[in-house]
Amino acid sequence: NCSGSAYVFIKPATGWIDVTEAAKLTASDAAADHEFGTSVSISGETAVVGAYLQDGVGMNTGAAYVFKMPEGGWVNANENARLTASDAATDDRLG
Repeated sequence: NCSGSAYVFIKPATGWIDVTEAAKLTASDAAADHEFGTSVSISGETAVVGAYLQDGVGMNTGAAYVFKMPEGGWVNANENARLTASDAATDDRLG
């Protein structure tokens, strides 16, 4: 089983037909079956990627990972934060 990933694509001036992958985002604590990439939200230069089966304090507590585009573009993006619930419990499935 794979650990999952999310991909960033940027629309070129010539349109989506000429698009290429700008970055592949992965979790710092990636593990099989965490479902990283099942949910994704992006706003401007910030992307949040969910992993609802991530095992934090219990099985399947879930997490969300924040990526911010650095000055060099998405290709150099690294995880900026891992978000978890303060009251996380088994099978909460955050993210």
